[in-house]
Amino acid sequence: MSEYFKNVILFPLYLISILYYIGIRLRSFLYHSNILKTNKLPCMVISIGNITVGGSGKTPMTIYLCRVLTAMDKKVVVLSRGYKGKSKGINVVSDGCNIFMTADEAGDEPFLIASSLNGVPVIISRDRYSAGLFAIEKYKPDVILLDDGFQHIRLKRDIDIVLVDSIRGFGNGYLLPMGILREPVGSIKRAHIIFIKGNDMEIVNKIRENGINAPVGFFEYIPHKLVNITDGTSIEPHRLKNKNIVAFAGIANPVSFSKTLEQLGALIKHYIVFSDHYQYLSRDIDRIMKSATDADYVITTEKDAVKIKNILAENMAVYKLEIEVKVHNEQEFLRWII
Repeated sequence: MSEYFKNVILFPLYLISILYYIGIRLRSFLYHSNILKTNKLPCMVISIGNITVGGSGKTPMTIYLCRVLTAMDKKVVVLSRGYKGKSKGINVVSDGCNIFMTADEAGDEPFLIASSLNGVPVIISRDRYSAGLFAIEKYKPDVILLDDGFQHIRLKRDIDIVLVDSIRGFGNGYLLPMGILREPVGSIKRAHIIFIKGNDMEIVNKIRENGINAPVGFFEYIPHKLVNITDGTSIEPHRLKNKNIVAFAGIANPVSFSKTLEQLGALIKHYIVFSDHYQYLSRDIDRIMKSATDADYVITTEKDAVKIKNILAENMAVYKLEIEVKVHNEQEFLRWII
């Protein structure tokens, strides 16, 4: 494609990005001028968010923080907007013991969080403040965690944690739809803690260049086990070494998943990538299984597993790779949030 035609195609996106930026600045001004009001909940609120579109590890970090806080005898509730979920109003995905909604109703991330945690209620609503009041009345938490809450300025928080993925970084530096940024990089100044998935000092330098002095930590994904989605049996991740596999994923950062599999020594025969939050159909599963006739394993992500469980035949051996978050210098991080 010639440079001329490339510019013709990109120019409308650039204009929309400018309008998007103006909208962000106007919204920020309205909140800072108290024209739009922020609300404070009568308990500690910690937000886990990012400034890019998906793929920075918000959901695994939310699960990790829940486990850390509950181990400290804190009562925790997770609030999520339930992106792509079909429910309206305030809905309890889980009361900490029972799950009341499907992945389709709740959204991928809230359902995965609810499925991964015991003793932690998960609530979805676009109105986080009203959902927070509901959570406090019903569950009396010590801490409320906002999953993907950085842009939800309406609700005050005690700690803002922003995550950055070292593979994607800040993309080309442009706002949506020209780039992957939901806000300018400088907006990270609102954060109290910044976590980088990986160990990329170039991103740290970029953050510091924008006058951001919040403490920076690092985290990574550690493969925990491979679980057969239909029968629940599991195998150790090291079993993938030198094995032919077919992988598939419908996530915002599919490169991260393939890199994890390659680091385990897996030989990826086919990698089928779907759009983020993709709603799988039976024909998609048929296509995947046909491509896996000579494969040793068929593997997907935890997030995708919650969406395909009900459409897999009992004899289909599809595994989900369960991962855990490892925070570098964890004790220092705990001092930041306590």
